[in-house]
Amino acid sequence: MLYLLFAILLFTTPVFPQSIDSYRLPNNTRPETYDLTIRTWIDDGNSTFTGSVRIGIVAIESTSYIRLHQNVLNLENITVLSWDEVPIAIGEYSISPEHEFLTIPLIGSNLTQGLRYFIDIDYVGTMNSFSGFYRSFYDIGATRFWFGSTQFEATYARTAFPCYDEPFIKSNFTIRITHADTYAALSNMPVKSVTPNTDGSVTTEFETAPPISTYLIAFHVSNFPHISSSPVGTVPQRVFSRSTVTNATGLALESSELLLEALSEYIGVEYSLPKLDHVAVPGEFFSLFDGSVDFFTRKLEAILTISHEVSHQWFGNLEGFATLFEYFGVDLIYPDWQMMDYFVVDIMQSVFLIDSDERTEPMTFYIEHPIDIDFHFNSIAYSKAAAVLRMFWLSFGENTFVRGLKSYLEDNAYSDATEELLFEALGESLKLEAETIIPPNTDVSTIMASWTRQAGFPLITVLRNYDDRTDQVTLQQERFYSFPPPDRENTTWWVPYSLLTPLSPGFDNTRPDGWIPQNNTSSQIIIDSLSSNDFLLINKQAAGYYRVLYDARNYRLISDAIIRNASQFHSTNIAQLMGDVLEFYRTRRIPITPVLDLLRVLEFRSDFVSWNLALSSIYYINQNFMGHRNYLLWEGFIRGLTEQIYDSIGVEDIEDEPILRKFSRESIVFLACQMGSVHCRSDANRQLRLHLETGAEFHHNIRHTLMCASLRSASRTEFHSMWNRLRSLPLDNFSERAEIIDWLGCSTSRNLLREFVRSSINSTNSNNFEYSYFEQYSVFTSIVRNSRLVGLDVLLDFLNENAIEAFHTYGQWFVQALAFAIRSEQHAEQFLNFQKILLDAGLMIQGEINFNMQQIAVSLQWLDTEGEVVSDWLLENFT
Repeated sequence: MLYLLFAILLFTTPVFPQSIDSYRLPNNTRPETYDLTIRTWIDDGNSTFTGSVRIGIVAIESTSYIRLHQNVLNLENITVLSWDEVPIAIGEYSISPEHEFLTIPLIGSNLTQGLRYFIDIDYVGTMNSFSGFYRSFYDIGATRFWFGSTQFEATYARTAFPCYDEPFIKSNFTIRITHADTYAALSNMPVKSVTPNTDGSVTTEFETAPPISTYLIAFHVSNFPHISSSPVGTVPQRVFSRSTVTNATGLALESSELLLEALSEYIGVEYSLPKLDHVAVPGEFFSLFDGSVDFFTRKLEAILTISHEVSHQWFGNLEGFATLFEYFGVDLIYPDWQMMDYFVVDIMQSVFLIDSDERTEPMTFYIEHPIDIDFHFNSIAYSKAAAVLRMFWLSFGENTFVRGLKSYLEDNAYSDATEELLFEALGESLKLEAETIIPPNTDVSTIMASWTRQAGFPLITVLRNYDDRTDQVTLQQERFYSFPPPDRENTTWWVPYSLLTPLSPGFDNTRPDGWIPQNNTSSQIIIDSLSSNDFLLINKQAAGYYRVLYDARNYRLISDAIIRNASQFHSTNIAQLMGDVLEFYRTRRIPITPVLDLLRVLEFRSDFVSWNLALSSIYYINQNFMGHRNYLLWEGFIRGLTEQIYDSIGVEDIEDEPILRKFSRESIVFLACQMGSVHCRSDANRQLRLHLETGAEFHHNIRHTLMCASLRSASRTEFHSMWNRLRSLPLDNFSERAEIIDWLGCSTSRNLLREFVRSSINSTNSNNFEYSYFEQYSVFTSIVRNSRLVGLDVLLDFLNENAIEAFHTYGQWFVQALAFAIRSEQHAEQFLNFQKILLDAGLMIQGEINFNMQQIAVSLQWLDTEGEVVSDWLLENFT
């Protein structure tokens, strides 16, 4: 927690005004040491704690007052002493609740610049809920156990002890905690001693910590047991948790040990503390994983969480670096998981959607008010910063980037830093390269600042000449907005670009082939021997943090090239193409045909990264095209795309297979099943028969997909066997009952669906089936979501017969939910009749009906226009 960088996120070294109007400290004194003692009675649930702190300070300038932070503490005694412990006269201290300041005036003389002093403060505090030094509890049976823990980020250390609570200020800390002898105390450093007291309590003293920010101080007091592993030569690590979840902490310990060693070796800077403890407090379950019951997605979430937090041990509160190394760390210890490829779809493409809003903010800015800090711990600080760092990592080259990063960490250890120092370190590393990477007459600082200090990101438009000068290409840059505002900013960046063509294949080298200069909205380049029949792809491995817009012809050339030789293209480029075209179509920059052209390549790709964003396009078109007369052509087209990958991954979960293979199985098998795959139907029915005959459970990672698929074509006997299982479960078995209700809604039998929906309201529940109130609505939603047009037929007939009772049973929002599912004139007419019944009964107003019918009109208009384009494309390319 000691290499604290403040570039590319929130903080820079400040020069503060001394006015009380500022929420920042005046910087006239600086702490060097803290000696902190806390007394807690948390074992009894007592929220009161007492504390005393001695702060060793140095006067940065001659000053007549000392100002530091405190919040919601009752101060009992304050003394200021010289370094040789001679008392210094002080006046009556003042507290500013709004600014959370404690100001101590001096009487008679100022503090002398350069001299050291002590501040002694005794106080009483109250443990809050989930911030500062807080208390919480957990129950085992009828017994309640209390514990105390800390959450000081970003400005809550001041609620536990008076301090200089700004992250660039670092000090040595010595901490003692007095607590019940049945509890144990933890802090950043190892225990130095545990001393019994006459009242039966004990005082745990910890070794002195090296310079550290207040928000990184941590302590915890509880009766949690722990698991540990400390092989010879490694940093000892432990995971503490309540006893009921200890069996779910093994993954956290194992992955943390691997990560700490791998990152230390890779970065070239050792972890700087003598031990590392993890505490799984109730409510923060992100690092827990029980393989017998948890889905594989929980395993990935747990490991990524651990990796993110371990990365913070080098990068302080720099969430951008921590997010980048969160994925890279997992990539180091599990290389076959392809986490850096997954980064593109999970982080970069996701943050594009946020950063395309006109209200988004730059990565680097000044913060004054404490409330603003939490607000800015957002996707820009985490995901965009990580994506921009990845861009320069791939543009400068891995060795160059990591060498500069190592230099930066070592040069600024135990101190504060600015983004300029990071830029300088990377620039010095770049000078050691024989190859010229950045343009002449510029520098790393200028290039990187164009990304850190401006909001948004570029759209690169590629203009090709297919006639006479086919080697001539124009690259245009502008800020990308999902929907451009009237007064949009003319922002530009230093944009690195790399080129992939048939004559320059290979995606491994991501160093730029050129740069679009900042302040240039257009840049013309020559690509030797590029013909009108050659594809051109910009931005190898999606290294650059920008979207790329091509013309329809080049999209077709790219997709044809991928079909001819899929291995020539990196999965991240397929992902970027898929993500970009759907966004361009949604924002009316391109027609739908490039989206369809690119979907063809999936038949020849079996990796999840290529498929991930394509699934969004598939489901978008599927939802809107469902009522079209040629919808069966669409189903057949998608089934064809899934056959190869379905055969490759199968339906059997494999224990130690790469995690993205599990993602593929969950997503692709579900899609294939939904589109009527014969293979899926056979596999699912076999599994269902086995389940009904022997009770064998589907593996939890694939259970929902196969259960839904098997019930699509289940016989009446099989359907009722599952329905009876639901009947046998008590109402408080929420999760299993919810699963079965969702599965039953997958049936495509009109008669069975009619029985199912009739059971959800009292007047037609002839079998007296018992549901909770929420489950009655879940019956409706499961049919809407899973049974598609057949389900809508059944529901609309049922609703027209039972409109008023259905409205009172399901609640008013189900009407609008149904409107979004309607894709045919027949269903629209039935739906309108149903609403008129509710209108006549005073349960709806005409404005609601108008809104719902307008939504349906939009859907039907899509079918009449875009649907015909999709239909023509299918007839031309698929039949």
